[in-house]
Amino acid sequence: MYYYDFLEKISVRRTQQTQEDIATSSVIFKVRRRQNNADMNFLAQFLHALNVSNAPLTWNSIKRKISLNKQFKSVHYNLCSNCGAIVNKGLTLCTTCKCSQLIDFFYYPLVEQIQHLLLINNIYSDMINTRVNNVKNLSCTQYGHILMAECADTSFTMLINADGVVTKNKNINLWPITFMVNKISLPRRRYTECVILGGVIPASIHPSNAVMATCLSIINEDLIQLEDGLEYFIPEYGRCTLKFFLIGSCSDKPAQSLIANMSGFNGAFGCGKCFAQGEVHHGTNTRGKRYNMRIFPYEQSERRNNSVCQKYWGLKQKGHCGPCVLTTYFDSKHRTHPSSLYKKIEQIDDALAHIRTPTTTSRRFRSIKKIKKFKANELKSLMHHGSTVLLEYMKPVYREHYSLLLAAVNLASQVSDRS
Repeated sequence: MYYYDFLEKISVRRTQQTQEDIATSSVIFKVRRRQNNADMNFLAQFLHALNVSNAPLTWNSIKRKISLNKQFKSVHYNLCSNCGAIVNKGLTLCTTCKCSQLIDFFYYPLVEQIQHLLLINNIYSDMINTRVNNVKNLSCTQYGHILMAECADTSFTMLINADGVVTKNKNINLWPITFMVNKISLPRRRYTECVILGGVIPASIHPSNAVMATCLSIINEDLIQLEDGLEYFIPEYGRCTLKFFLIGSCSDKPAQSLIANMSGFNGAFGCGKCFAQGEVHHGTNTRGKRYNMRIFPYEQSERRNNSVCQKYWGLKQKGHCGPCVLTTYFDSKHRTHPSSLYKKIEQIDDALAHIRTPTTTSRRFRSIKKIKKFKANELKSLMHHGSTVLLEYMKPVYREHYSLLLAAVNLASQVSDRS
């Protein structure tokens, strides 16, 4: 029975590819295989020689098909890669932290895309039928309870996804933020015309939690309007007021930490389901090299939910990201403090470059300019192996403070190893 149901589902897929389908596939092929424009012209001529229907003749015709029929206007933002603040157009420095490395973010309004989605033939009827089937089949699940609590014909749910498309070419790395309507049946839900694009970050570096938080705050204004309800035109029914609710995310673990503004999946309190802190396991691989790995034993930890997480939002606890104390030495916000080393970053960086770390060090620290992105083992390496350089540039009173901190860390590490 399942086999025939599957055949019935896949029969919905289009058997005849459109010009937009071929153009989209050609662009994906060009990016992934790093083809130039001349190669794409040869590919178009080859498809035309094989009598492929709806095949474009040149690369320019492919670009025209991609640009046509898409009248969604994007809004461009300049974001600071360090603190995530929005930088006004025309400025090259962040007014908050004076960082010169800016990231582009292109925001696409969700309301217009949902209206375009509802104009597809029979899409609304498909959403209603899929919702009825989901209520029947998933009545015992939490998602089923959510569906039964909604109005049958006017409320729909969505999922968010954020992931990176990384290549060796630093100019074409993309980080799209997309949405999918759960009530659209499979496999139709995965078609490109049914995917809602919230925004794109074309950056050569991995976006930080602060950058992603700013992007989501921009998109959140549209999500609030969608939850309150807006009027749409549906060809079969005329004008209707519909509500769309974002109920969850579907992404990998690194993207989950970005969306939820949490610590990494392999860090303390990195689990998105509970508040398990985990334990650091020390081992040796087959080559005799030592490694440290965080493991999460089976235990009954406090579960994460909205009411519990709200206690820790803004408190920088339980895996919710917060500032590192060591970064205040080199942070521009604290450059007027007597302990600040902000004006000596270049000198300290040059001196640290001559430090030779032991071969047992798992990771050598990077430039001080990137201290906010340091991993835990990089901070540990900087505290121990770079202490001679840091103490040289500190004032006497702060040298004593740093020495006490370093001694306390060593004592705590010994107690942890014994336990």
